[in-house]
Amino acid sequence: MIKYIRLNQLTSTPKRQGMLPIAPVTIWRWVKAGRFPKPIKLGPQVLVWNLAEVEAFIESKKEKL
Repeated sequence: MIKYIRLNQLTSTPKRQGMLPIAPVTIWRWVKAGRFPKPIKLGPQVLVWNLAEVEAFIESKKEKL
């Protein structure tokens, strides 16, 4: 079963900690540049990311540290 994550769960704001310590605009820059997995459109106003792809992205970044 595929699990999904929404943008507000993925990114952080001053009031809320997300999965990554970055702002939503950074995700969109990375997607546009091809550095982050593309979102999946579930509806007219619903975009999600495949959680396994996001976790793989995070692991690949940890290996470079």
